[in-house]
Amino acid sequence: MARSSAKAAIATLLTVISFFLPGVFRYDYQLDNMLVVNQTGYETCIPNEGYIEYNTGEDMIQLAYGGNYFIGTATPGDCWGGMKLAINALAPDNKD
Repeated sequence: MARSSAKAAIATLLTVISFFLPGVFRYDYQLDNMLVVNQTGYETCIPNEGYIEYNTGEDMIQLAYGGNYFIGTATPGDCWGGMKLAINALAPDNKD
């Protein structure tokens, strides 16, 4: 599978699934990075002032319950190609 096709498939998958924390986001740090941006940065694919960059390839970001998080990449074309995440960190359902 071509790199761009694989990225598109991953981006599509991540928009429709739930995942549970803690988790580690893994990627090839030689090809990509990860930016935590605000909603405008997410929507426009232009990193806002004060964005946070991660580039180890195996990054952990603490997500507080009730928060919205927007994650993208500075790799040219990837954001516009859909390689970004909008996360709504919900508290776990404690039904017994």
